[in-house]
Amino acid sequence: MSPVMFSSKFLNPPNSSSNFGIFQLKTEQQESKFKEINWVLNVDRSGSMQDMCPDGKTKMEHTHHTLKNMVDYFIKLNRDHPTIKQYITIIAFDHEAIILCDCLEITESAAGTIATILDTLKPRGTTNIGDALSLADEHIRGIIDKYPADDADINVRQISHLFMSDGNITQGIQDIDILKAKCYDRRRVAAYNITNTFIGFGTHHDANLMRKLGDIPKGAYYFVESLENAGMVYGEILYKSLYEYIQNLRIRVDNGDIYNYETNTWGKILTVDAVSSGQTRTWHIRTISADEPASAASASATAASASASAASASAASASAAQDAETSEMIQLPVTIVVAYKLLSENHITSKEVHPDYPPDGEIDSSVEKYMWRQRTQEIMSEVNEFINKPKSPPDPAQLYPGAGGNIFVKPTFRHNGIATADKYLTEEHEILDMAKSGEWILVSNMLDKMPHLINCLPPPRRYGLIHHAVHQQNVKALETIMNRGADADMVTSDGETVQQIIEKSTSRIIRTAMIELLNYIIPVKTTRTTNKEFEQHLNEFMLEMKDYMEEKNLIDDVFMNNLCDDIYVCTKSLSASKNLGNMYLNTRSASQGNERAYNIGNFRDLDAGSKPVDAAFRGLSQHTQQHTTQTPYAPPRAATLMRAVSCRR
Repeated sequence: MSPVMFSSKFLNPPNSSSNFGIFQLKTEQQESKFKEINWVLNVDRSGSMQDMCPDGKTKMEHTHHTLKNMVDYFIKLNRDHPTIKQYITIIAFDHEAIILCDCLEITESAAGTIATILDTLKPRGTTNIGDALSLADEHIRGIIDKYPADDADINVRQISHLFMSDGNITQGIQDIDILKAKCYDRRRVAAYNITNTFIGFGTHHDANLMRKLGDIPKGAYYFVESLENAGMVYGEILYKSLYEYIQNLRIRVDNGDIYNYETNTWGKILTVDAVSSGQTRTWHIRTISADEPASAASASATAASASASAASASAASASAAQDAETSEMIQLPVTIVVAYKLLSENHITSKEVHPDYPPDGEIDSSVEKYMWRQRTQEIMSEVNEFINKPKSPPDPAQLYPGAGGNIFVKPTFRHNGIATADKYLTEEHEILDMAKSGEWILVSNMLDKMPHLINCLPPPRRYGLIHHAVHQQNVKALETIMNRGADADMVTSDGETVQQIIEKSTSRIIRTAMIELLNYIIPVKTTRTTNKEFEQHLNEFMLEMKDYMEEKNLIDDVFMNNLCDDIYVCTKSLSASKNLGNMYLNTRSASQGNERAYNIGNFRDLDAGSKPVDAAFRGLSQHTQQHTTQTPYAPPRAATLMRAVSCRR
């Protein structure tokens, strides 16, 4: 059996007009493939590290405990796998950064030396993150310079930089872009296995800074909400580094889309830096152009079929064209093309995966749960966008003269019942001229800047955009403007309906495609502008999900309860400070999207820093959190390593 296995399956049968599915990668647990690992630990020892934690120990005491457990594990790894050479560098920083331990080889005999060095970490001074990153960058360059020019083992050498801090920058460089450049060199990342992990201790660190520093290839940001759980976080980070197995994974979905949780968008291609052995990763897919309404997918597939048939008809005989037009239109098959490189190999492996479908009239219940995960991820992205949305002042041009600080927006004067203002008359005629000439790319470009022109029809014009698309029998143009909000009920200036124009088409297959496009209703995305509106939405979703769990006997299901906790964090983030809300929400989102082994389970600080949930929202107020730090995605060996690094002395 192959150590890397792929599978895919859809919720509904293949003839469904819209479909949701999953694409899954499973890897067998392997031993570490690395021959050399350089651990670069960048440790904050500023004065705030002497702050007391709820358990009566200081942050620095917890740091000592966790780092010593890490070293114990390194030594055990050296004992069990002596062929893996490990080196440790310890950088301590406050207002300055110094190297306490420089590339010391990790062996049984070095254990005492490393422990003594760790004991010298004492809180003092301010926080200069720029100096710490500069020193780490310089040190990593020095490690690389020691590699042979024709190094045959370059693929199996790794440098793992772990940066940890509990606070904000109080001295030195403040510019995030400059700091980020110290962590990421495109050429070095392409040539060497370098990882950068940024860990924020406690709720007083700069979450935005740490997240942006980790937003680089092979970078990551972790939030340790409770120092007592720090070992669990470090355990997962070590697991990801030690057991990295698949690199440069590229997933392409033909005749379908794949979801990117980071951007909350659907696309054709998704890339993943690395996957560890023993992991199972699951991504969400959907049928081609399956926008929110199910019929949109059908219309898109029909449109593709229409275009192909129209081209065929013009080149073939009249009888062949007639056969093509009367033949039943079929859904284009979904194919997933995967390309990746294994750590210890130099070549790229490519595979095609064809999804499985349930029989007609049935659904695949194993896929159904992932629809709830999809909806949860979308909600988390919406809440994140809302709490980070800048407060913009009103456009002075839209205020009455002399309004000053009082906001009285001018009324918008409209013409012909169409939602565009008189001041855009020139632009309205320009875009309609483009459409009339068939310049639909230019039309799209203009709509990007001025979306309100979508339904314009200034006199003495006869046709609007939708009429031109239908008159030209341009199915793709019709689909595009429908997705932008074109009004299917809009009539021409002489009273002709869109349907009447379609009926004049000489091609039955094109007529069918356009009618299908018109028959589905594009849902208007609800824009929630207040905390109350979001709370109402989150409450309704939580109630709906809990009803599903009860119906399917999933009340105790860890996967589903993990999603419920995500929604709870969304709710509390709405009323927390921006920094606190971002810590919890971004970390939960990253854990869910990347299927991490560790998740925030201690909501003590989030609850204390946010408003109580309104009792009227019973779906939210009656939710009992799991308070678990291990997710359902944790591979067995990752769970073991997490426990080893977090164990109490």
